[in-house]
Amino acid sequence: MPYQKVNHFPGMANLACKSKLARNLERMKKLFPGEYDFVPRTWILPFDQYDFQQNFNSEGESQRTFIVKPDHMCQGRGVFLTRKLSQIPRGDVLVAQQYVARPLLIDGKKFDLRIYVLVTSCSPLRVYIFKDGLVRMCTADYVTPNAENLEQRFMHLTNYAVNKHSNNFETNKGDGIEGTGSKRSLKWFFVWLKEKLPNDKVIKLWDQIGDICLKTILSVQPTLAQEYRSTFAKYIRRPNSASRSDPQASDMSLGLDNKKRRPSSGGDKVNDKCESSSPAGSSTPPSCSFALLGMDVLIDEQLKPWLLEVNHLPSFGCDSALDWSVKEPLISQTFDLLNISSNDKERYDTEHARAIQRRLYGGVSIPVSSNSGSSSIMSGNQYSELPPLIPSPRTIVPDDTNESDKGNQLPLNADQLREALTNYYSHFNADRLRHLDTIMTKYVDNQEELSRSLQLKYGKSIFDFAHRDPVSNNGQVEEDARQKVDQEPLIDFVRIYPPQCSQKDSKYRKMLDASQQYIDELQLRFSAPLQHRRPETDSNGVVLPQLKGVQKKEQLGRDCFGFSGTDKAQWFAAAADKKPLVVPGRCKWQQLIE
Repeated sequence: MPYQKVNHFPGMANLACKSKLARNLERMKKLFPGEYDFVPRTWILPFDQYDFQQNFNSEGESQRTFIVKPDHMCQGRGVFLTRKLSQIPRGDVLVAQQYVARPLLIDGKKFDLRIYVLVTSCSPLRVYIFKDGLVRMCTADYVTPNAENLEQRFMHLTNYAVNKHSNNFETNKGDGIEGTGSKRSLKWFFVWLKEKLPNDKVIKLWDQIGDICLKTILSVQPTLAQEYRSTFAKYIRRPNSASRSDPQASDMSLGLDNKKRRPSSGGDKVNDKCESSSPAGSSTPPSCSFALLGMDVLIDEQLKPWLLEVNHLPSFGCDSALDWSVKEPLISQTFDLLNISSNDKERYDTEHARAIQRRLYGGVSIPVSSNSGSSSIMSGNQYSELPPLIPSPRTIVPDDTNESDKGNQLPLNADQLREALTNYYSHFNADRLRHLDTIMTKYVDNQEELSRSLQLKYGKSIFDFAHRDPVSNNGQVEEDARQKVDQEPLIDFVRIYPPQCSQKDSKYRKMLDASQQYIDELQLRFSAPLQHRRPETDSNGVVLPQLKGVQKKEQLGRDCFGFSGTDKAQWFAAAADKKPLVVPGRCKWQQLIE
């Protein structure tokens, strides 16, 4: 239902599944070796068996320590350390990682960090990181792995599900601020770290943690967006049939009247809150899904963070006051950020009933029979008998353009249009910035159509973001947009994508483009023959001769994916011209009827 949200994105297994996570990060590491060096060397067995065996001698032993994990297990089940190839079972899909042998220690014990990352939308991508989390500690003093201690799980595995069964496990008596117990808070960890290290190093570590969490999501964003569109196509492809002059003509205007409405005091303060994430006034349906991920990060002696794994089902069970102090605000602020409330269903039912009344009766008077047999007249004025609508930030209509603003909607020159589009998409949909040149070429001479399209989709005109005169009032639009971002109802959440820094935005966009190119190549591999993927010219610009017996792409039409030049498209074209087969024992007129 429109008022419901799913707490998972389709395709999130590409991060949660250990083998798929390793494949995706390894692919990105080949393209960006300096950016994706935050994962220990990983092998997927048995697929990488030959490469993995090179780390062992002829007797199947190695001086290195490897941690082996089942592909689909959690809570430390089936995880073990080994230096012998014979101890690794054959046949099962396993993930083997080079063990980080020199981790940072707290009170002589190994630990890792549970980082909570909220994804409110996958297209456009919106990612937030929670400033609090959990420090999960081992219950045995750490010793560098050797042949004698490889089987000591309480020394090497930081999972809470493992260490809570240890006799040395210390239960938290407070909220973790006092720095005792086998599980502590992330805020305490950074306070403890600042007492031992300079403040700039601690800040750099936190930035690096957020950076690796975001890069992990960027590696699969195109896949998430593709599967999301396939799953929720019914909601995201909803036609916008309502005109601006008749907002009652469509269900998209449920509960709206012809007057401007203002958000309630508890409404959405910025376009990112209800990721719903369509901005206020937008006809684009909100995101149907969100995901609250638990990312496990290990810190080594050099203060380098290492990503261990991603959990799309992190535990929200509360066994102590520490759990309540971390997870209760985490979930509460997540709902606030998503604009989820307990009366969403009531609001939807009210608006839906009102929309049905409008569709049935409109403003036309029709007779309605009463119990006494007489007739009465029901008109549009009787809408007042319906219960009043609950104010909702999702039903805000854009402000009407007054006469004084019409003078500002003069055509922009190329530089002004580029600047306005940059500001516009940076505020609403940063992913569109990579198509800026194409949009410029298409609409530089047709700016009114562009403005109408953006007005319907995002609720704001392109001219609202145009900077014509530095001393004019219009110059405040960009500043107002930045102030709205600063007014996000964030308490312990920090937005990490889209980033505030343009330099980081450019870097992340390159990673997104690389991920998208990989998805495009996969689709092309299934839909287009290899000979049609060959470039027309070589690296020196010399035109390559056409392959013998190969038809041109234009001669083969398009297939169901929209690609031209495929054998499937040719088969469909030929099948359309075939006559239906005659079924024995059936009359011709029966087949015609069917």
